[in-house]
Amino acid sequence: MMKKNYKLTLLNIYLFLFIFTMINREFLFWGVDLRFVLLPLGIILLIYGVLKREYKSSKINSSWKLICLFYIWIFISNISWLWNGFEINSIKFLNEMILIINVFVSILNIWIYKSMIKSEYINKCIIFSCLVLVLSMILVSCGFTAKQISASPDQPYKYTSTEIDSGHRNIYGWNFRPAGYASDPNYATMLLLFGLIATLKSKYKKISKIIFLIVFLMAIGMSFSKTLVLACCFGFLYLLFVRIMKKHPSIIKATNVLLILGIVISALAVPKISWIKSYMPYTMKTRFVMWNSANELFEKSPIIGSGITSFRSYFSEKQWYVQSHNTYWQVLSELGIIGILILCFIFYKLLNDRKNNPLNFFITVVFLIFMFDFETIALQFIVYILCLCSLEEKSQKKGKKALFMINSLSNGGAERVCINMANELITRNYAVDFILLGCNQENKLSYEINPSIHIYDLKINEKNKLKKIIQILQAIPKVNSIISENEKEEQYELITSHLPMSNILTRVSCVKDRAIYVFHSNISHYGSKKNILFKIGLHCIYGNKKIVTVSEGVRQESIKDYKMNKKYIKTIYNPILLEEIQKKENETIDLENKYILLVGRFSKQKRQDRMIDIFYQGKFYENYKLVFCGTGELEEEMKQKVHQLNIQNHVIFLGWQSNIYKWMKNASLLVCTSDNEAFPMTLIEAIGCNTRIVSSNCKFGPDEILLDEYSQFLVETDNMNQYIQKMQQALESYPTAQWSIIEKCKASNVIDSYLKFMNEEL
Repeated sequence: MMKKNYKLTLLNIYLFLFIFTMINREFLFWGVDLRFVLLPLGIILLIYGVLKREYKSSKINSSWKLICLFYIWIFISNISWLWNGFEINSIKFLNEMILIINVFVSILNIWIYKSMIKSEYINKCIIFSCLVLVLSMILVSCGFTAKQISASPDQPYKYTSTEIDSGHRNIYGWNFRPAGYASDPNYATMLLLFGLIATLKSKYKKISKIIFLIVFLMAIGMSFSKTLVLACCFGFLYLLFVRIMKKHPSIIKATNVLLILGIVISALAVPKISWIKSYMPYTMKTRFVMWNSANELFEKSPIIGSGITSFRSYFSEKQWYVQSHNTYWQVLSELGIIGILILCFIFYKLLNDRKNNPLNFFITVVFLIFMFDFETIALQFIVYILCLCSLEEKSQKKGKKALFMINSLSNGGAERVCINMANELITRNYAVDFILLGCNQENKLSYEINPSIHIYDLKINEKNKLKKIIQILQAIPKVNSIISENEKEEQYELITSHLPMSNILTRVSCVKDRAIYVFHSNISHYGSKKNILFKIGLHCIYGNKKIVTVSEGVRQESIKDYKMNKKYIKTIYNPILLEEIQKKENETIDLENKYILLVGRFSKQKRQDRMIDIFYQGKFYENYKLVFCGTGELEEEMKQKVHQLNIQNHVIFLGWQSNIYKWMKNASLLVCTSDNEAFPMTLIEAIGCNTRIVSSNCKFGPDEILLDEYSQFLVETDNMNQYIQKMQQALESYPTAQWSIIEKCKASNVIDSYLKFMNEEL
């Protein structure tokens, strides 16, 4: 049995040989063509993969199905040799079929083993192989022979201009174009373009990238294919168009159809336009003759074609045995309408799949134009375009998934944190999944949720904690099934669990050791440090697990009072989306009066009763309204208190607000009167709205937010007179310095911190 490390080593050897011979196809190793090693090695890997059913771990998508179908059709189309009436050149036919089998075997191997193939390894192989190609180009330019550079001696590797054909002048003005081991300067230009793409994608240091890019660009100037230059210009413009229209996918898809049809129709129509020939160089005039002959061959068998190499046999009856120098004419004449339709569908799928990856999209468009002038279906570098780019698409997507485990998405601080994090991840092209205990049947209010977020509701809405824990344990198989299904293609790069009940579920799930457990409240909110059983339970759930505390105060409490291992605890502040705040804060409100604002659910912790007393005793009602945003079990009690003080005409209970930012933006002052917090989101969001703030200096969080000159607006939690004094001071005059905390709370920086912590080895 082939062990995994041996299998990986053999696969990497195969991939290296495949890429090296793709780029340096005329290189001989002590007289041996490495492609003779490549094909048997590929067949061994293929047989092993089939016998061991390695393919079961690789889901085949529609693009791969079409690619496989195309190459299967190539083999089927050869049935036409039974009646096409041409004399087959057995040696040339066999050679062409070996090349096609080699390509097809590589496609199957890449699909079967794609989960083991690393895109960075592919990039390194391409860069190394292109450097070898550049060296061979330099050597032949200096006059070294094919034999001296270890290459097939019967091929020219430096093409010189003649009186008849003057098209081999390169960009430096030299009267030749070197091809080196690529055997053709046009192929060399295309392959060096692969090198440029691989360099840009690679993880080499910046200086190394710059050096490689300069080397490859200079080498492209030597081999200089005019067709490729025009293709690159068009590819860049088309890429620019797609980026501009990225919010209109239907338009992009329609334009992709027009692009493919336009290129194919142009390739087929140009030879029929006689006046174009007079403007073409000598070599192109010859190709016009070939393409018209391909058209004649197509008319003999338009549906399934005449079989591989049939054009060469047909054209040899007129002039000499040669390929058609056009992939579209080759496919149409040898594989028929069926073949050309499959090829068009392949590239349509590839363009749609790669529209969000500029480099892969660009190289695909360039290759579509490159095929206008060259046969490619038997050459290895078509595998890079059809498969390795797609593999890299998957490789780049690998890990681009995030999972949130949380009780619900109703109105709450932890829920808002998760939504903010999810929205930031979505801007980075992450797929985001939420597993919810329940949707909080008692509270239908929730934040605006991005439609691309996939939500799994376990429907656990039990109030009794013991019964709820039992339901959580019963839900474990379902949760594990959801996670396993979503990780078939790629694993979650970020897994976070929020709030105690969800943390219990995460702790007994299949991701228990990979998740980050987020403490949105101080631990003492749930149990005393003197409670031995609580502390034991705490260590059972969170011991040696990665924990994020939303403030440094909560972290210190966890370490000092509850003896949690500080090695596993990191403070990451809650995120805010400044762009969203700026977008929503300018919406109009239905209130013309000046007002003081308090945001938060009505609970003992938030102390709205204290705010009412401050508002009354400080006589703020003479000039301001008091506005409460939020709902909760104490809301009616607070309304009664307002009535008792006879200030009901000065106090407004807005209830829960989906857009809190417009109320913050227009508030004269925002006040926090809480007895305890972990990291009050309302303060950070008020800062984002440039709102004045006065806050109790409770545990924990406010003293980490109101820093420097803003710290003077922190108030002793029970000091009513100090509240009144600081509120009056803030209303009269407030600092205008930059908030130092805001940078740490930017969603982009917060997500970076989470991803870094997720990948840390502790």
